[in-house]
Amino acid sequence: MASEFLADASERLIHTMRALGISQQVAGMVAAEWQASVTRDWGGERPYIGKQAAAAVEMSRRDAAICRDWQAGERMGALSRKYQISRQRIYLIVSQAPR
Repeated sequence: MASEFLADASERLIHTMRALGISQQVAGMVAAEWQASVTRDWGGERPYIGKQAAAAVEMSRRDAAICRDWQAGERMGALSRKYQISRQRIYLIVSQAPR
């Protein structure tokens, strides 16, 4: 499983570097070095990668969108349906937004 994770992560790293215009050869070398350093530093460990940080960023984007929609005149019920959260949560987000 760890080797599958490293292979997948390396593929993603290469894909991102290629999208930035980095050559396949350089991207492959960077990914190989990254994979070797991860194996060296964390080999034998079972690191946990939580979703909390990504969820917080997504929630911040969602909350900002809710506030924008509210300021544009959208009603609580419509926002509740659109974002699939309760009206109470919509109210809380809007009331805590910086003015």
